[in-house]
Amino acid sequence: MSVTMMNLRDRSDEAALYTFDSELQEVVHFTHELSHIRRRSLEGRPWGQTSLYDAIAKTARAVAKRTHQHRAVLVITDGVDT
Repeated sequence: MSVTMMNLRDRSDEAALYTFDSELQEVVHFTHELSHIRRRSLEGRPWGQTSLYDAIAKTARAVAKRTHQHRAVLVITDGVDT
C-alpha cells in the first residue's frame, strides 16, 4: 500500500502506523514526514492472536487526540477477532 494512494500531503497531513496481534504496537508515531510511513512495509507473516476490536478502539482513541479536524483509521486485517 502506498500512502500516496490515500491522498495524504507531505508536511500538511500526518499519519502513524500501528500493527496488532494480541497487543497494539506503534511502528511509526504520528508524523508530518510521510516518508517515514512510506519506507515501512506492510508485508510480513501473521503472528499471535488478532485482537481486532481492541486494536481499533485503542487506535481510535489515539487518533481522537490529534488536532487535525479530518481523521480516519484504515484497518487491514483478516477480519477475525480472537
